[in-house]
Amino acid sequence: MFEGNERLMICNKRYIEIYRLSAEVSKPGTAITRMLDFRAANGSFMRDPEIYRRELVAAMVQGQTTTAEVKSPDGRTISVINRPMGGGGWVGTHEDITDRRDAERERGEMHEHQQQRNMIDQAIAAFRQRGGGLGRSFGELGNRCGRDRRIDWIDQRDWPPVDPYH
Repeated sequence: MFEGNERLMICNKRYIEIYRLSAEVSKPGTAITRMLDFRAANGSFMRDPEIYRRELVAAMVQGQTTTAEVKSPDGRTISVINRPMGGGGWVGTHEDITDRRDAERERGEMHEHQQQRNMIDQAIAAFRQRGGGLGRSFGELGNRCGRDRRIDWIDQRDWPPVDPYH
């Protein structure tokens, strides 16, 4: 939580852990510029600190909530929501949502695999349905020809068309 003068009021232990902040930088009264510079130096902030500060403060002054998902260099996904408070300050919520995004991606992949499996199952069922009818036809033909006769069958539907005049 930051005051209207852009100084830290309070942050929790999880925020300190996510961004690997020192005790000095995470204490009340620390300017946001100092905190962002520290994070840029330790690799937990990838943007230009001054540009980010300017955009954030402008949004808070206008009463706009900002949201972003930030990919950290170590592969984590952090959800960042900044909500303005009266008096020009704001509350920032930073949540590591890596596991949630991984689970969503995994569910999507499983759904895709299930769709592929359904298409394969439908193709097999259609083949069996078509093949089952042919089996009955063979059986009837065998009964007409006598049981001692052998019937060979070739599916001519897959053959290319033949021009009888050539």
